[in-house]
Amino acid sequence: MLTANRFHQFLNSAREWEALMKNHLDSKPTSIHRIASDDGTVVFEIDIPGFEREDLDVEVNGTNLMVRAERHSEVDDSNINWKIRERLSGSEAYRFELPFRIDPEQTDVNYEHGVLRLKIQKPAEELPRKLTVQ
Repeated sequence: MLTANRFHQFLNSAREWEALMKNHLDSKPTSIHRIASDDGTVVFEIDIPGFEREDLDVEVNGTNLMVRAERHSEVDDSNINWKIRERLSGSEAYRFELPFRIDPEQTDVNYEHGVLRLKIQKPAEELPRKLTVQ
């Protein structure tokens, strides 16, 4: 009777574990974007933690800014039966269209502490200019 009781407790805890994991896996993380602009620059900050600089690909094409991040699983887990596995492989991609042409030579890109920061200089022709009143 004691063995059957322990088995019943194990089954109940396994069901609770499965429900917990289902809720955890169903909740998808969302990245946070911050965008600021002044007269001369546009600043993007994208929270994408857990990546290395080598995993990030930033591309500009005309008015489009594309950010891709790809995560590779480095753990050989072929013989391990994980209950929780947070190191997932996969990719994320973000696309932004700006109202001006992006010059890659006038763009600073930095990735630190899981935050990708892009500082894009607006082209001179897009900057406000004073006009002389005649």
